[in-house]
Amino acid sequence: MTPQEWQALLCWTFSTIAQTLAGGFGILAVLVVFRLQSAENQIVDHARILPYFLRPAETQEWLNRLRDGELSAFLDWFGKESPRKNISRQDNETVVSSATIISYLGSVTKKSLMRLKVSLCLTAASIGGCLILLSLSNVLAASSVVSVVALSVTTLLAIICLLAYVQITLATLAARGTVIVEKPRPADRSKGNEP
Repeated sequence: MTPQEWQALLCWTFSTIAQTLAGGFGILAVLVVFRLQSAENQIVDHARILPYFLRPAETQEWLNRLRDGELSAFLDWFGKESPRKNISRQDNETVVSSATIISYLGSVTKKSLMRLKVSLCLTAASIGGCLILLSLSNVLAASSVVSVVALSVTTLLAIICLLAYVQITLATLAARGTVIVEKPRPADRSKGNEP
């Protein structure tokens, strides 16, 4: 290939990779943010149940701890030191179910954000590399060996980015929401379960 053909190939490849990764990351970010909003809404729905069975100061503390994945600590505490010792079996199951869902969705949220941050760094590095190499395409085109190496490295990074996008997308879609647990009925609260 002539240097002009190499330069055209390099320009086309680097600009295509940069545009593809930018578009792909944009779609990925929208998907993850949409899923995170859905998870947050479910957490809020399930958190509404906790004040019926916990003291006000304990409710926020346990909500934060459940989001951090401390489900077993909550279950131990709720079984031994709960302020509502005389709650019904159904109410106990409601609290345990809500706490489990809050903990699970909190974990999903943290993992999704971490994966998105790693993907953003990898994408930024790949796009930045493509833009730098794009500006140097006339220099790179002078040597076919350098051109092949530059094309190989940027293509490999782009494939890694795209595989990361697929993994994040599949993990985000696999983290299904759950059905909202039935809230305590007014009759249950009249038995002394009112906060």
